[in-house]
Amino acid sequence: MNKIAVVVDSGIDLPEEYKRENVFILPLKVIKDGIIFLDGVTITPNQVVEELELGKADFKTSLVTPNEVEEYLEKVKGQGYRQVVMVTISSGLSGTYSAFCSGAANVEGIEVGVIDTLSIGVGAGLHAVEAIDLIEKGKSFTEIVSTLQANVGKSKVYFLVGSLDYLIRGGRIGKVTGFVGQVLSLKPVITCDFEGIYSTVAKVRSHLQGINKILDLLENEFKNYSQIDVAIANCKRDEEVKYINGEIYKRFGNLRTVFNGVISPALTVHTGPDLIGITAYPKE
Repeated sequence: MNKIAVVVDSGIDLPEEYKRENVFILPLKVIKDGIIFLDGVTITPNQVVEELELGKADFKTSLVTPNEVEEYLEKVKGQGYRQVVMVTISSGLSGTYSAFCSGAANVEGIEVGVIDTLSIGVGAGLHAVEAIDLIEKGKSFTEIVSTLQANVGKSKVYFLVGSLDYLIRGGRIGKVTGFVGQVLSLKPVITCDFEGIYSTVAKVRSHLQGINKILDLLENEFKNYSQIDVAIANCKRDEEVKYINGEIYKRFGNLRTVFNGVISPALTVHTGPDLIGITAYPKE
């Protein structure tokens, strides 16, 4: 196997099945009432949900700095890696991609490729899955980076939230803003557009309608691929996840794997409870 490492930020929801020795997760920061926690390390999604529902805490998030990225890469290099694929959440939603690029530029003795997924959560996570799969197939560093870059526009993520208040409060509402004032009685089905910014693709009256709309969209968009991966992330929507899994196996004859997980604490701060996210990624 090539001695290639994969480094992701914690805003990427990587399936548990893909947490390997050569995979490193650089945590974002969750700030609660002035106290800094490391995303997914010293704070859990459930802790964030409990505090949000009780209205006990004022949460904020913070990205990693270029200096922190540089220090982290030096540690990765110290473990013998000389080529690193770095996968980040969308540059349209966070400065993480920029910080990764700046930090990587200051580290000598390693070759680094930074991928802006233009996605988030499980949507970005399947890009990291692809990087790991390609490493384990013995592909070269150049081939891996090239494949990931080519697939950025091919993958798709859609999600529903229980309330838009959290996206508004965190300044992550993106192009959904115009929707808010017009049809407050409806729920938006949200995606990351070609700029990696949140935008609305449909309007529904319930979570179930939204889930079926998402499945319809993915079914239509990915029907011509020979093989795909699908991932589902949720926050307190376990019953709906059971329904989604059943529908996915019915609808997608080209399915390779379905991954199930929860969103990270940092993303929970911005989406709030009751999130459902579904993504698909082509595996050619």
